[in-house]
Amino acid sequence: GDIDRGHALARRVCVECHRVEKGQKSRRRSHAKSFQEIANDPARTALSLRVFFRTPHHNMPDFLITEAEADDLIAYIHSLK
Repeated sequence: GDIDRGHALARRVCVECHRVEKGQKSRRRSHAKSFQEIANDPARTALSLRVFFRTPHHNMPDFLITEAEADDLIAYIHSLK
């Protein structure tokens, strides 16, 4: 995936609920982990994130992303380690 495209997508789609910037302090919704926290979780592999993106979640809005967009988001999230 492309880190820059993933970052741009996160800033467009995910920022409503998540802190998407490295070191970002403010949190819009308390239940949503920051991308930094997600990146630092060893259980958040590329495969686990891909499955997560395809599974509906109670506290998340429904959104559809392409496989390429998923690759880009995963690349961006993992770049925050």
